[in-house]
Amino acid sequence: QLLPFLAGYAAWSPKRKTFAAARDDVLEFYREGRLIRQMRTPLGTSPMYPHWRPDGAHITFCLGNSRAYRSTLQLATPESDRMLPIARNEVVGDDQPFGSWTKDGRYFVFTAGSLELHDLWAVPDPASSSRPNLVQPRRLTNHSLNWRYPAPGNQTNELYAIGETRRPELVRLAADGGEWRPYLDRDGIPAYELDSSRDAQLVTYVSYPDYRLWISRADGTERHQLAWPDFEVHQPHWSPDGKRIAFMGKPEDKWRVEIVDVAMDHWQEPIPDGEDQGVPTWVDDNIIVYGDWPTGDPRQVMRLHVIDLQRRQSSVIPGSDGLWTVRCSPDGKYLSALRRDMTQRSNALLVSRWGSSDWREILSREDFAEQTWSRDSRHLQVMDTGELLRVDAFTGRAEKLADLHNFPYTSEQWFGIAPDGSPLALLSVQVQEIYSVSWRP
Repeated sequence: QLLPFLAGYAAWSPKRKTFAAARDDVLEFYREGRLIRQMRTPLGTSPMYPHWRPDGAHITFCLGNSRAYRSTLQLATPESDRMLPIARNEVVGDDQPFGSWTKDGRYFVFTAGSLELHDLWAVPDPASSSRPNLVQPRRLTNHSLNWRYPAPGNQTNELYAIGETRRPELVRLAADGGEWRPYLDRDGIPAYELDSSRDAQLVTYVSYPDYRLWISRADGTERHQLAWPDFEVHQPHWSPDGKRIAFMGKPEDKWRVEIVDVAMDHWQEPIPDGEDQGVPTWVDDNIIVYGDWPTGDPRQVMRLHVIDLQRRQSSVIPGSDGLWTVRCSPDGKYLSALRRDMTQRSNALLVSRWGSSDWREILSREDFAEQTWSRDSRHLQVMDTGELLRVDAFTGRAEKLADLHNFPYTSEQWFGIAPDGSPLALLSVQVQEIYSVSWRP
């Protein structure tokens, strides 16, 4: 056994003398089976996809950021704890997921851009500079496709890569549990995070991938974008009276609970100060609940909060230590939340009556996401590893709605519930082809 642990990403140096293994927040180097160095990455980040320079003196890797859902490419050596960024975000984009060296080491080729659209780039040997991110990279493609996994050819100026076209589409699961079909428009619309008003006459959703707030009739007619706000939006939810929408917004550098008055097209921020705020849902027309936003710090104690809109005050929900991503049932009587057990590597789904500090675990699984209450407040829909479940909120009995092992996700893995109770999802229609790319060095 080469390693005493399970490594997510690993690579031998060219002469097979040094072995690099990435796991959690550390990049480890082994020589002759012996650990020679550990390089810890900043809090909330993790190293991925290590690639050695052909001479074995340097290594590059992708540094994933769990908080920002972005990644940057870094340069390092086995002998030092120092790592250096390879390219500046303002030049190539703030998501840099993958890169590798040409066979002669003269260039480093990589993918970079936005979360949804990456171009191919090439930069002269970044290891030859003390400030590699100041070396000007060269764009090899121009937004025609989303490019992935460049693999250099035998010559310096040639490489192979996957060129991908994507079309996000809001879909609904057919009543017989068979096909996912376009929803709100027969041609499909790029939307997700849909929520319907209590009378089921209106829906609000987020357009993808520009993350703007929209509303429409439940049949998809009269669609229009709300003029405000002009920043990234997530998880909108209607107030019980159907007059306002609460959502997560990022007007500056922190996530805040925001509220928009639909008739006035005016938004407000009830609690502008403090730490990042998570997904808001309504208890009644004056009370909102939300959870802390995870920072990636293992020392962080997650809690749930309640906002009194009349008093403009936020307080911690008693008994909510260790819980996050709270949702209120449509009837305003129950809360659901998740609890992460780091030792057991599992998530628990819990339910509590509104106003009570007594939380009851109804289901424990390896992973949970996108808990959504049914319109009758009797069930919760959750995404577990490889399947979509409907869970009885009182007995914990789980029913499988759909198999998701081959579901074509976008970068956002979202599932919701339509006004008629059927499951919704954001599907990625993808076409991938392998291309040969050549350029003039």
